[in-house]
Order: sequence, then C-alpha cells, then structure tokens
Amino acid sequence: ELVKKDGQNALFPPSDTGEKVGLNPHRLTLTFGVSASFLKRMNLENKRPRLFRDLPLFPKEQLREKYTGGDIVIHACADDEQIAFHAIRNLIRKGRNAVPLRWSQSGFAAIGDRMETPWNLFGFKDGTANPTKEQDFDRVIWADSKDWMENGSYMAVRRIQMFLETWDRTSLEEQENTFGRYKESGAPFGKKNEFDEVDLSLL
Repeated sequence: ELVKKDGQNALFPPSDTGEKVGLNPHRLTLTFGVSASFLKRMNLENKRPRLFRDLPLFPKEQLREKYTGGDIVIHACADDEQIAFHAIRNLIRKGRNAVPLRWSQSGFAAIGDRMETPWNLFGFKDGTANPTKEQDFDRVIWADSKDWMENGSYMAVRRIQMFLETWDRTSLEEQENTFGRYKESGAPFGKKNEFDEVDLSLL
C-alpha cells in the first residue's frame, strides 16, 4: 500500500509509515503466537497444553518486569532489517488502541553461506546443535499436541546482555573454556570437527 491519506480527515497520519517504499519483501515472514496469559484472558485455560508454561528461573538471572510477559508475540524475519521493522511498526500502529505494545527486541543473524553454522558476536559458531533433519523437527520443534496446537511449536525467549568490551580483553584460552569449543573450527574440546560428539569429561 502506497503512502496516502488515511480516510477523509486531513489531520490523520498517512496510512503507511513509508520506510519500505521501493524495497522488495526480502523474504519477510511473520509468525504469531499467544501466551498462557492470553488463553486465560479468553477463558480458554482448559485448552492450555501441559507443557505450555513459563520458564523456571535460572541461576544468576536478573529478569526485568518490563521485558517479560505479554499476551501476543509477533516474530518478523527478513533479509532486510528495515522490512521487518516496517512490518512490526505498522502492525503496532494499527492495533495500538486495542493491543498496546508491552516490549520489543530487535536482532540479526549472520548472513553468509546458509549451509554453514553462523557466528555470534563472541566470534564462536552459534547453532551447532540446531536440528537439521525432518525427524529432528518432529522430536524437538513441533508440539506433540493433537488439538489446536497441532503443527505448532513453543517459543522460549530470554534477553541476554553481551559484555563485548570485557570479552575483547579476554584471552583465547579463557574464551574457549567458556564455550568448551575451539574458536576457529567450532569443534568441541579434544575433537577436530564442529559436529563431533562432545566429551563432557573435558569441560
């Protein structure tokens, strides 16, 4: 939709924010999800699967109230960050009177050979253990529910803070000890290849 007046009132803002004009969709996808609190609001608690619950607290966690909870989640992905931003921005704008924004988080992933595990900002491969085969998806991705969640999945979210300035002053040995892997190859300690089995006795 091109940027234009929204209705007859000249005081209304334009119908679209305009930052995606001239850009292609860049493989934009939007994934919608609901929380247990959403089911409670809709009086559908009897539909909540047994595994659909909040994560337990982890050691040394410091959760901030303003970055937790919410009823609906929208996950936007695209090869161009501006396209994803535009999608979320305009959904929020259109629904702000009925569904106010609680919190948001932007992010990115490394772009390169899609057959290779990407690298995170610590300089280590990130996603080595991610499932790649259909049988793995059936085991760890898709919910086992045969009700309304069939072919759906669970989304677990935790915000982390990366102290990169401190990390950049850390020795290679200490960095590798943090991950239990060699930084250059991504192989676990005592092994040569990234996908070799981890020897827990070396950690």
